Order: sequence, then C-alpha cells, then structure tokens
Amino acid sequence: MYQITINIGTQFRGDGLPLTDNERAAGRREVERMYLETRGGFTRYQVSGGWRDTVGQTHEENGLQYEVVADIDEEQAHKTGRMLALAAQSAFKQDTILLRVLPIVAEFVQ
Repeated sequence: MYQITINIGTQFRGDGLPLTDNERAAGRREVERMYLETRGGFTRYQVSGGWRDTVGQTHEENGLQYEVVADIDEEQAHKTGRMLALAAQSAFKQDTILLRVLPIVAEFVQ
C-alpha cells in the first residue's frame, strides 16, 4: 500500500498574486473531482506553512493537504501521485507543490 499526499498553497498563485475566492473554489473542485475519479475518495486537511521565494523573501500561507491510501504497486503509486500533483498544480495556478509517495502498512477495516 502507498500513501499519496500533496500539499498546495491556497493564498497565492505562482505569479505572486493572491488567489481569488473563485480561483480557490474552482481549484478545490477540480482536485477533489480528480481524486474521486481516480481513487474513489480522499482525506483533506487545512494546513499552513512557509516558503522562501527566489529573491529570498519569506512567505507564510494557508493551504490544503490531500491524502489517499492506495493498494497499488510502487510504479503505479508514483505515476498516480504525479498525475494528481500536476492536476493540483494547474488547478491552483502554482509553480510548485509538494508530492509525497510513501509505502505504508494500512488496511481498510470493514
């Protein structure tokens, strides 16, 4: 099993301008649609963090973290993670987002 996690800043676009409420809502809808279509569900967390831009200025912003656990092989986990990350990057107009793909021990208890 693999845990696929992406972290997305939701206050600023990649060009440094603030994301509008409409852009943020549209980005969220698109990312969640992709997760539902490809993995059947997701867990969403509100997060905050900081980063330094190319001129050395520090920024703090709120963001979203999406997570899914998938019973797929390593190659498929990385392929799926990258596809979800690129969709999120485009949907939220970001230059960079964080993608983590980790092998885990988990089970879906029914």
